[in-house]
Amino acid sequence: MRNELQKLNGQRMRFRGTVERYGSRSNWHGYPETTILLKDVCFASNGELACDHIWFKEGTWAWELEVGTTFEFDARVDSYMKGYQGRRAEELELACLMRDYHLERPSKVIVTTESAGVKV
Repeated sequence: MRNELQKLNGQRMRFRGTVERYGSRSNWHGYPETTILLKDVCFASNGELACDHIWFKEGTWAWELEVGTTFEFDARVDSYMKGYQGRRAEELELACLMRDYHLERPSKVIVTTESAGVKV
C-alpha cells in the first residue's frame, strides 16, 4: 500500500517522476491502450518519495515524453479497490480485495530533464 498517498487522499498536488518504460493493456472494448510506467514519483514541493512506481494511461499530456524523461505534473490522489472479486475469483480462491491509492487526472506537465531516449 502507498502510505504516503493515503495521508493525502482527495488532494490535488504537484509531483515529479521519471518515465521508466511504455507498455500496453487492453481497454474495456478489447483495444490496446498505451500506458506509461513512472518510477520514483516524489512530491515536487519537498522531494520526498510518494511511491516507487505508478502506471498511467497515455494521454495528450504525455505526448512529448520519452523514456528517461523527468517531469513535473499535477494529479489528484484517489483510492481504488485492488485485487480479484466476483464468483469466478471465489471459485479459484483468488478473491481478495484491499484499498490502494493512486494518482489520477495528470495535467500541467513541465519537462525538467530531457533524455536521449526513444519513445516506443
